[in-house]
Amino acid sequence: DTYDFFIAGSDVVWNPYNPFLFDVAFLSFVNKERRLSFSASLGCENIPKFLFKKYVKNMKQMKNISLRESLWQLAELKDVPFSVTLDPTFLVTPSTWISHELKPKAYTPKKFTFVHILDNSVNELDFDHFLDRHSLDKKLVFSNNPKLNAFEFIFMIRRSSFVITNSYHGVIFSIIFNKKFICLRRNTMYKEINFRMVHLLSKFKMLYRLNYALEDFSLNVSSEGYDRSSIDKQIKKSLLYLKQITN
Repeated sequence: DTYDFFIAGSDVVWNPYNPFLFDVAFLSFVNKERRLSFSASLGCENIPKFLFKKYVKNMKQMKNISLRESLWQLAELKDVPFSVTLDPTFLVTPSTWISHELKPKAYTPKKFTFVHILDNSVNELDFDHFLDRHSLDKKLVFSNNPKLNAFEFIFMIRRSSFVITNSYHGVIFSIIFNKKFICLRRNTMYKEINFRMVHLLSKFKMLYRLNYALEDFSLNVSSEGYDRSSIDKQIKKSLLYLKQITN
């Protein structure tokens, strides 16, 4: 009774493989009037058939449904209305993120290309070829050498001249700080992990920044900017939605 609302969101909170999915993630411990979702993500393109009815049943018990990625299965259901909103990371202003950043001990104030790759799918020679081909700064700084904490990570993205990543939030912070970047598809058995990237970059008309390998990117990807006005419009829309559901 202490809280007016409970909000479920965002990154893969409604993933089918979440062991606490129906007990906790759908907020079944409070009444419907206090169950809200904001940018709830399944982290996959489809709800498994054997769980579909259970998802629909639980979604109908929510006061509102806001998803981070649109799902065609739900779009066909008239009795489960939902909105699509941005990842909450976008709703924090750049100046607020900057106020929390930390300078890594090993940082030297020289131009560099920042690499945030979550697996071993690319070797350093591939990076060198890419930098040469695109005339980018050849000094490489890797997020895992030494490993950066979240606030050092923000510091390094903001000061980089270019970002190479295969991380969802690596892409988000590149956009927040207006960085030119490319995103590599993840090479994993869990193929749907790339769905989040496809959805986000499609929303901002940046799908050309996503590819399987460094050599697949066109030459103009390293120099071409992007439309901030459409991004800011989406941020305002998501903020307005959050205010409306908590009013």
